[in-house]
Amino acid sequence: MTNRHSPALTPGQIRYGLRISVWEGTFATIHASLIGGVFMTGLALRWGANTFQFGLLAAIPALFTAASIIGALLVARLGERKPLTLVTSVIGRSVFLAYLPFLLLHQRMPIWLFLLVVGMFNLLLVIAGNAWTSWMGDLVPETSRGRYFGIRNTLMSLTTMVFTFVVGKYLDANKTDQGFAYVCVFGVLAGVIAMVLLRLQPEPRLRGDTIPHRVPSPQPLLPALRTVISRPWADPGFRKFVRFMTVWSLVAPLASGFYSVHLLKNLSDNSYSLLGIYIAVSAACGIAFQWLWGRGIDRFGAKPVMFLNLLCTGILPILWVFATPRFLLPIWLDAVGNGLFWSGATLAWFNLLLSFAHGKEHRDAYFALFTAITGIAGFLSSLIGGTIAQLLNGFLWQVGPFRFTNFQVLFALAGTGRFISLGLLRSVPDERAAPVSEVLAGIGEYTLRGLSSGKDLVLASFNEISRRIFPPNGQ
Repeated sequence: MTNRHSPALTPGQIRYGLRISVWEGTFATIHASLIGGVFMTGLALRWGANTFQFGLLAAIPALFTAASIIGALLVARLGERKPLTLVTSVIGRSVFLAYLPFLLLHQRMPIWLFLLVVGMFNLLLVIAGNAWTSWMGDLVPETSRGRYFGIRNTLMSLTTMVFTFVVGKYLDANKTDQGFAYVCVFGVLAGVIAMVLLRLQPEPRLRGDTIPHRVPSPQPLLPALRTVISRPWADPGFRKFVRFMTVWSLVAPLASGFYSVHLLKNLSDNSYSLLGIYIAVSAACGIAFQWLWGRGIDRFGAKPVMFLNLLCTGILPILWVFATPRFLLPIWLDAVGNGLFWSGATLAWFNLLLSFAHGKEHRDAYFALFTAITGIAGFLSSLIGGTIAQLLNGFLWQVGPFRFTNFQVLFALAGTGRFISLGLLRSVPDERAAPVSEVLAGIGEYTLRGLSSGKDLVLASFNEISRRIFPPNGQ
């Protein structure tokens, strides 16, 4: 029986679903922390990936976001999102088991096959993610989305911090095929647990489902595809949002495939621990400010919060230009800024996307079209970045203690492009948006309140310690 036949969820079921989603997100993050990041970069280096192939590795996730259109079509055909999400997520997270025979037999997997596995994972997870986003858009009450996703993302960031640090330390101590095999197995196991938890999460009825017993008649593929595309594209505000995010996706990830490679190859002696600590510091800073951005979005709207965070991310790639093996301060400043500003940016544009699709009958089509267009732009960006890095392979410019290579050229281009693209955000509508100055004042208010609370706590603790050391009246 499909979701079309089921009654609306009760408040108790909604609360239960929101709790389950927090746990599901935690185990999904464990999977991502074990299989991605340190593990993926280290394995690609171990199996001999070149500069262009690293660019391609970074481009693959964006390329397969176009598959979100397939997800929207399947949701329209099935009339529910839960079965599709479950099947595609468990298969997608299990494809990494293909690495095990090569690791256990101490053989190099061909890079084309390595990239194919990554592609299969991203294809299936995009289909699952599109349906999941629509599902969560109906499950989470609009008035508390900022706070809820802020809390959920905080726990996910905490999980990322812990597990990426552990993986980095473990792989430094076990730089063997067997060590990578163990990480792969535990990563897949965490993904399966996430799927089991997702199965327990209730699904609300699809928006616009007013005829409970009517099963939609299948449409030919091309007319159905036109329907999926045309309805959200007719929304002028949504078009402006997609235009901005497309340009942003063309410039922001230009060097995304090379930060970790540069850190391992040029700034350290293949130290997985250093990369793990960098990711952990970034996650910790994301944890510290998720609550602030969530509250800020609920109070001031998503757009001004998004603008402030994206503006600050423009400086981050440029920091990497000036890092050397003996001068890693820029890397740690980037780690702090990466967690601080990207946590706010991603939370804000997710909420802004939900606001455009809110109450729409075909909300999954909004998510699909947005993901497909920006994903293709991100793919082109990473592919261009990989091509530039390969063409400039061997480039070296020495200025005092600084050695500028092909990677630093990409970092400078990415930072500059981010600043230039922000002008398009001004035209994106957001009915709840407050002036940026008001957001800055609010952030200052929250910060001062937090500092004041911290000061009171320190003074109270000091007074208590003093009272115990020097009791009043000689007691």
